[in-house]
Amino acid sequence: MYKKMRDNKLLMLIASAIIVATALFASSSAMAQTSGTCGDNATWTYDEATKTLTISGTGAMSDYPSDNQPWSSIQDIQTVIIGNGITTIGENAFYKCK
Repeated sequence: MYKKMRDNKLLMLIASAIIVATALFASSSAMAQTSGTCGDNATWTYDEATKTLTISGTGAMSDYPSDNQPWSSIQDIQTVIIGNGITTIGENAFYKCK
């Protein structure tokens, strides 16, 4: 009887740990990154309040294979600002942007 209760508690503990780990992974992967690099001397930031993607710095932006841009997970970009120091917009930088 005690072994069965202990086994049930162990199973409940394992199930709870799996549920918590799954929830933590889902919430962390759902959060979109809002800044980063997009070239040797170029950076990007996304302002959620204004829905603006800003590319700043100097030189060329990186090229990207189809939809693998660092901001591709952001669904609501409404404005893009490219700073004066950016000399080249990377290939596929805005692929599938609406």
